[in-house]
Amino acid sequence: TLWTDSNYMLKMKKHKTSFIGNFVLLLNMIFVFALLISYCASYVSPEKIWIIAFFGLAYPILFLANLFFVILWLFLGKGYFIISLLVILLGWNHITDNIQFYKKHKSNNSNHKFKLMSYNVMSFDYVYNRHKKQNENKFLDFIKKENPDIICFQEYFQNDRKKDNYIDKANKLYNNHIDLFKTKRNACKYGMATFSKFPIVNKGRIQFYNSAGNYCIYSDIVFDKDTIRIFNVHFESIHFNKRDYSFVSEITSVQKQKKDLKKGSKYIYWKLKSAFKKRAEQVLVMIKNINKSPYPVIVCGDFNDTPDSYIYHLMTKNLKDSFIGSGNGLGITYAGNFPYFRIDYILYGKQFKSSNFKTYKIKLSDHYPISSYLNFNH
Repeated sequence: TLWTDSNYMLKMKKHKTSFIGNFVLLLNMIFVFALLISYCASYVSPEKIWIIAFFGLAYPILFLANLFFVILWLFLGKGYFIISLLVILLGWNHITDNIQFYKKHKSNNSNHKFKLMSYNVMSFDYVYNRHKKQNENKFLDFIKKENPDIICFQEYFQNDRKKDNYIDKANKLYNNHIDLFKTKRNACKYGMATFSKFPIVNKGRIQFYNSAGNYCIYSDIVFDKDTIRIFNVHFESIHFNKRDYSFVSEITSVQKQKKDLKKGSKYIYWKLKSAFKKRAEQVLVMIKNINKSPYPVIVCGDFNDTPDSYIYHLMTKNLKDSFIGSGNGLGITYAGNFPYFRIDYILYGKQFKSSNFKTYKIKLSDHYPISSYLNFNH
């Protein structure tokens, strides 16, 4: 009968709706569980359980996914929204590590204050554009305009064949601590550099035994009557090349064969895993040297890891983050193919106070430069 057919269709529709609802709820629970695991990435060393570090790296995506489910369930009038909402609130500190919601007070005290900048310059764009004219003059113009008192460069580059290079120009403005290593091209040198308008009275290098190209330098700088120790660090890189970036950008392409997808994914996964584990070892070396410092400490550099990582958690146990202290908005510092990452930092000890933290959205490198004013508390 017509009534029987209608009743059957109604039951089928309800069954279908129920199935979709249960599937969406199951998907929601998977993302809830994944977000909870991402919180653990700050506390579990990748040397012990490396897979958790991947969840920490994916935190921004997992956060947005759970936020989507909150909005979805509210729109549908379902009480399930409370699940994702509670888990998001549980990780509130992770949100504020990545986003600052209001403009911090700007310090008007000009006494005993200096401007510090950290910048991974990507070898002044030489490696990826070696047949083009180098951008050294653009970098120098930017530095002159911003006029920082201290600059920490990572992936610094020097070509000894060039008579009129960056170092020659910068030496007219700053004292320097430059630590470079030669490559197969003997005239080309890469490494770390710290420039200071104030006297540099002592220099040192911290070599990570598990890496040749990633290390740290420290410079003892006299500011007024105080001596401070600036650590300029570049933690283990992932070492993605153009092929890797190309693979990531095309990973959703239907033209990619399954074999290429499997091979490319495995290669990227191996690089990430190796870098996670190496940084976990390197951060312990850094903390040991920081604790031995006879002077107030400032740490600048490219951590190659996010605020949801194990190394960031250890580094900020006794040091404060300038972005959290005086930043505003999103803290993105990586300008490459993964633009939601904050991986560059200015950290400081209890003797200092941060003001006017800034991220400069200029595309001269695959990193954005950052700067902050630091005041002595006394």
